[in-house]
Amino acid sequence: MTRDTLDMFNNESIRGNDSVRSDLVDLELELRAEKPLAIAVSDPAKATAKWVWLPKSACEFERKGKGIVIVTLSERLAKEKGLV
Repeated sequence: MTRDTLDMFNNESIRGNDSVRSDLVDLELELRAEKPLAIAVSDPAKATAKWVWLPKSACEFERKGKGIVIVTLSERLAKEKGLV
């Protein structure tokens, strides 16, 4: 039997494997500042929320208007920065 790379991705046992589950979270945050390599955000739900800087290389963000962004980042980084 000949196998190719596509066979590896079509294997149902790989899809069900817990080790490949995503740990990404989407958070609605307030954009406070933007630099070429990082963004500063705060949680609008917390009255005394401090700004935290997130490297653009470790997250993605989408502007929702009026200073609000949806940031997608790893759960580990979100916990490390105190966002969750």
